[in-house]
Amino acid sequence: MAAILPLDLRDLLLARARHALGAGRGAADPQRMCREVLGEIFRDLAEEARQGRLGQQAWGELADLYAPLLDLRPAVADGALVLGTSALGGERKESGSYYTPAPLVSAILDSTLEPLIIRACAEADPAAALLALAVVDPACGSGQFLVAAARRLATALARAARLPYREALREIVGNCLFGLDHDPTAALICRVSLWLEARDFALPLERRIRVGNGLMGATPALVAAGLPDAAFTPIEGDDPQVCRALRQANRQAAPGPIDGWNGAVADAWCAAFVWRKRRDAPAAPTDATLRALSRGEGIARDTAREIARLAAEFGFCHGHLAFPEVRGGFAAAIGNPPWERVKVQDKEWFGVRHAAIAGARNAAHRARAIAALADTAPELLAAFRAACRIAAAESHFARHSGRFPLCGKGDVNTYALFAEAFRDLIGPEGRAGFIVPSGIATDHHTRDFFGALLRDGSLVSLFDFENRKGLFPEVDRRVKFALVTLTGQARPAAQAEFAFFAHSVADLADAGRRLTLTNDDLALLNPNSGTCPIFRSAREAGLVRTLYERAGVFVREGVPGGNPWGASFCRMFDMAGDSGRFESESGAARLPLYEAKLLHQFDHRWATFAGGRLRPVTPDEKVGAGRAIAPRYWVGREAVRERLGAEPGWLFAFRDIARNTDERTAIAAILPLAAVSHHAPLLLAERPPAEQACLLANFNSLALDFAARTKVGGTHLTFFIVKQLPLLPPGAYEPPLRDWIAERVVELTCTTPDLLPFGRACGYRGTPFAWDPERRFRLRCELDAAFFRLYGVPRDEIPFILATFPILERKDRARSGYYRTQEAILASFDRMQ
Repeated sequence: MAAILPLDLRDLLLARARHALGAGRGAADPQRMCREVLGEIFRDLAEEARQGRLGQQAWGELADLYAPLLDLRPAVADGALVLGTSALGGERKESGSYYTPAPLVSAILDSTLEPLIIRACAEADPAAALLALAVVDPACGSGQFLVAAARRLATALARAARLPYREALREIVGNCLFGLDHDPTAALICRVSLWLEARDFALPLERRIRVGNGLMGATPALVAAGLPDAAFTPIEGDDPQVCRALRQANRQAAPGPIDGWNGAVADAWCAAFVWRKRRDAPAAPTDATLRALSRGEGIARDTAREIARLAAEFGFCHGHLAFPEVRGGFAAAIGNPPWERVKVQDKEWFGVRHAAIAGARNAAHRARAIAALADTAPELLAAFRAACRIAAAESHFARHSGRFPLCGKGDVNTYALFAEAFRDLIGPEGRAGFIVPSGIATDHHTRDFFGALLRDGSLVSLFDFENRKGLFPEVDRRVKFALVTLTGQARPAAQAEFAFFAHSVADLADAGRRLTLTNDDLALLNPNSGTCPIFRSAREAGLVRTLYERAGVFVREGVPGGNPWGASFCRMFDMAGDSGRFESESGAARLPLYEAKLLHQFDHRWATFAGGRLRPVTPDEKVGAGRAIAPRYWVGREAVRERLGAEPGWLFAFRDIARNTDERTAIAAILPLAAVSHHAPLLLAERPPAEQACLLANFNSLALDFAARTKVGGTHLTFFIVKQLPLLPPGAYEPPLRDWIAERVVELTCTTPDLLPFGRACGYRGTPFAWDPERRFRLRCELDAAFFRLYGVPRDEIPFILATFPILERKDRARSGYYRTQEAILASFDRMQ
């Protein structure tokens, strides 16, 4: 073992995994088997390190390979095991964790730990103050953050106490650092990394770097309040009648708080939420069970055994009991927790276990293939159902236990839960610093958490990064993440500092990127959700404020007159849930299924599946007014009528899939009567068609797109974002202006006979317009210029706004040698004086 080099680790894993397979392990689930074998390898390596036969540098190189190896795709072919490349899914591997680059770790420590060190060094006894700083990483992985924190604290202690650095390091590692990870191998790697850093394997790190799930645990307050009715809500695999009986039994328990707090009570409380509630299962815990355990009394043996089994399976970890020496919260909580949806994604799960199922044509075909496993691979089907049950139980706990009142909502993601956990871990004067997707500030499901951070003065800073330069090499380059710093209640932040679209830590030194946002700003820009817009600079923020001051938001929820357009939204057909309705051939009673990728601004013929694959529709093909696109699927006309309640002559649709780094973000078009996928939701407005034409022009304008880009932190232009876009109200369009805009929208839109119903509704009586790219360009530039005027944007700010559309500019310069769109818009703007 001592001769192993980092490059040999993958080969060693493959050799041992093949041996395990030959011994009868892992045929049903090679992914799980490989994880177990990898854990065994690292336990052997840890012993080599303990015996002094594996140095700190070699251990570090091996530890860095642990996370990537977790993402290998093992497969059994003809009885032999092979290790493929990373799993399907792309953005984040199955474990949800990646090695954090050192500059990001350092940046987190700068904002989180450094202020605490400065404060401690100002105390009368700085050495004692430094040693009193308790630092935790609740998803510590291999210990990157804790090792870096140890070095920084040791440097300060050596200076303050005039100690040799190595002695100071041992003191820090032995007194200040705490960690938690659900993966036993990761926790082991963290311990060994700290032992090697301190050069002292005698330090009792087993009780400070613990194995446990940082998202599943109880608190004294939650246990004292007893089990809520929601604990007995049925989830996948539960019997509703048994759940009702348990709920009733729980209500009949003795009233009043549950006194007593110990590990048995806490485990039983957590177990109640994830218990398999069936007639053939042991009796689930109720408040009566908790009271018996709190008094030290016995409970049914099978119930006690099941509590212990679930505690081990889910990794219940109760912070007050896991780290009893920490009173009143940690001084610092740091880390890069996993980013993954709690719900099992069948395509990704089978991506590392059954490629044919993962590659099924759609969800309906995949569901049938999964069901067929009952005959062909029952062990794999059982493993999948067990994974779904565990995920459902974890989600149920997050949403109903009360542990995560702000982030335990909807389609739960671990990064949001960890963000709330970080906040709860620190004491009144502590600080938390962590790395999570930028959606923590922009997404709908985290809006309550982000709003609370601003209201309470908890948010110190949020620095948003694009992964475009590959800071996380294994993560999609379009992914956005943020370095977030929070402060405890006793030291609220007077204001929060933001930076967006950074590509490296060095970008944070640019003062022009930094800005502050207040609650008043959010009340203007995002009054419904309180989420955070994303600005590249203070100048950009000022211009977006200008748009909102002129237009307000499209729909202001909960306010009389807050929806002047009478707007509502419709998701017609879900690509997964409704896939059973989709047909591959046309028919007299079928309508084409429009997917978002088939449409673009003022264009219902952007792409086609003609020839069996998706491709753009060429300009020459659009010249023929009768040429329609070929959809991938067809849907029965009656099903469309049921969803819409009628058969309108046309539909207003927009793209849900959108990124603020694409050429355009807000994309809408008029469609003929058709079935429409959920990624192209419909916007329904109770206003005359000519006014809706103005709304479409506004939606597709560069001015509106400039604002929309500040709202989209992920990949979706959701309903809650659209409601808060600065779309001008109907009153902005007096008849001459309304007719001028509508005429241009009709010409841009009605290029085929099937869209003439829209033209007729707007007063047009002619034939379809010819597809003329040059004239379309001029018309669109005139509309863009008009909306810059309607929003009150100064002329000298238009080039600044257009510079935020680099793909548009690059294409213009490639075709024409200059930024043609900008010049045409400015010329039209000047003619409108």
